[in-house]
Amino acid sequence: MQRFINRFQKRYDRRAVPLLEALDPEMGIGYDDMEQDFNAQGIVGDFTPPGRLKRTAR
Repeated sequence: MQRFINRFQKRYDRRAVPLLEALDPEMGIGYDDMEQDFNAQGIVGDFTPPGRLKRTAR
């Protein structure tokens, strides 16, 4: 994951880019072997879209 973060920061700095563009291996930086290192729920489950409050367990 740290390699992805470093590559993302080097290429895009602080610009907002569509996720699919960033993950595209030809247009963006790709995702290398991240699919083997993390399950999608672990990554997406912690994502909170701007303007939305994260739900808390009841």
